[in-house]
Amino acid sequence: MSKILDFWMKIWLYIMAAGGILLIVLVVVFWNQFDLATLLVYFTWIGLVLHVMEEWRFPGGFHYIYNLMKKSENTDRYPMNRVSDMLTNFGALIFGFGSIIIGVNPIIAISLFLFCGVEVLAHTGIGIYSNKLLNTQGKKIIYNPGFLTSYLVFLPVSIGFIYIFATGILQTVFTDWLLGLVLIGGIGFLLIFLPERMLRNKNSPYPFTGKYEFGYYKKFIEFK
Repeated sequence: MSKILDFWMKIWLYIMAAGGILLIVLVVVFWNQFDLATLLVYFTWIGLVLHVMEEWRFPGGFHYIYNLMKKSENTDRYPMNRVSDMLTNFGALIFGFGSIIIGVNPIIAISLFLFCGVEVLAHTGIGIYSNKLLNTQGKKIIYNPGFLTSYLVFLPVSIGFIYIFATGILQTVFTDWLLGLVLIGGIGFLLIFLPERMLRNKNSPYPFTGKYEFGYYKKFIEFK
């Protein structure tokens, strides 16, 4: 079982990237057939793939600031490690393809709007807080891995959702908003809280190592 997991951990990001490329191809091919609501759903999940790549690889290092904010002394693996964060991100992509198969409906649209908004707020807050944590090590800007895609993708998409809600392109009622909130809360519980709670281990065999152990934050580690 461990060999299977080790192999999966080597390839899952490539599979996720392939999923993002597939979504981009579908948008290009069916651009004239997709309405605005459908495009916003696709853009949300394309944004997720880009977001994960920014957090993990380009420049990477999101786990470091996340764990540091949790006051961890094992920032390479606790409480977030490679497996727990993989479950979060790949699980979200599976949900994304599921939402595309189901098709646009008010509850899913509201949950995606909330997801996009939370990402923008979260990475803004992380940026502000990380500046305080690393100010003496030379960090002066609000950027943190995931910030760029939050503002360049998730923010415009969330504004797009507001537009289709406000104009009645996609009509919603109070119960839709309530169920959308419950849906995104449930997904967050299953994909974020549970993996981290169940897999957190100060001696996890799945740390972030090598070139991407610190990612964006390497220059601030070296500053010390």
